[in-house]
Formats: sequence, structure tokens, C-alpha cells
Amino acid sequence: MQLYEVFAKLRTIGLPISYYKYITPPALPYLIYVNSDNENLMSDMAIHATWKSYDVENYYKLKDMATEKLITDALETMDIDYSETEEIYIETQKMYMKTYTIKTLNRR
Repeated sequence: MQLYEVFAKLRTIGLPISYYKYITPPALPYLIYVNSDNENLMSDMAIHATWKSYDVENYYKLKDMATEKLITDALETMDIDYSETEEIYIETQKMYMKTYTIKTLNRR
């Protein structure tokens, strides 16, 4: 599955989503995604595919299990590898963040 397919699916859950940052952040909750790692699959000095890891960060003011379920349901319907972290509270921003790390395989 390609990155554009993953984020097209995430857009369907109804939360604002942007790469890396917002110039003017929307009201909470919202999502941000960033490229966190790349790993080439090689043989005979040729790259055959690349695993790309992305962090999808869910920012929110109050815990909302329904929104978390929308995110995990979307990830599960895509049949991709993902993991999630425990939420953290960002004191300076007065909000929480929970990260979902996904991996996509890009074949050459």
C-alpha cells in the first residue's frame, strides 16, 4: 500500500490531517504525520523495495475512545503494520498526543 492510499483512508475519518505541521493549527483534535524511518531491501547491490515508516500523531484535549477507534479501525482495514504508543500530555500546549507508527512497502 502506498502512502497516498494510507492517508486518503485516514482523511475519511473526518479529522484534519497534515504533513509535519500546520501553519495555523486547527481546533483539536487533529492529526499530523511525519516520515520517521526508511529501510531499503537490497540484494546484489540493487534496491528492490523500501519500507517507509510514518508516525501519525493524534493531538487532542480530552481522551476520546470513539476517535481512537476510528483511527485504529481505519488502520486495520488497510492491512498494514502499525503500532501505537501510550498517550503523553504536553504541558506547554495543554493537550495530549498519541502516536501510531505505520509501515508501508514501496516496491521498485
